[in-house]
Amino acid sequence: MLSAVDNRQYKRILYQGLDHDPNHADMQAFLGRLKEALDARELVLKGITTDGSALYPEAIRAVFREVPQQPCTFHVIAELVKGVRSAVATERKRLARKSKAMQEQIRDLFEGVRFVR
Repeated sequence: MLSAVDNRQYKRILYQGLDHDPNHADMQAFLGRLKEALDARELVLKGITTDGSALYPEAIRAVFREVPQQPCTFHVIAELVKGVRSAVATERKRLARKSKAMQEQIRDLFEGVRFVR
């Protein structure tokens, strides 16, 4: 789903459903239709906030030239959280393996040893 929203009025300006993952041609065509819709309403685009997809920068420059663009803070934070969660999960697995290996070493040390009281 491609969607353009006026973030001041929270109104959807344009949207398009796709039956495949978007590519550069899809993005440029969508942004071209957005430019036509804005021009028809005599609106001037002052900036673009995106979800951070790599598809945007080239297509935005091709259609809107030097309009400032930035990634959405929510999407940036979501990606950071995803990265941190992945790192924590990886470290937990590593520590669990290390703990299991240490327990095996301890068991091996005391195997066959009898404790007398």
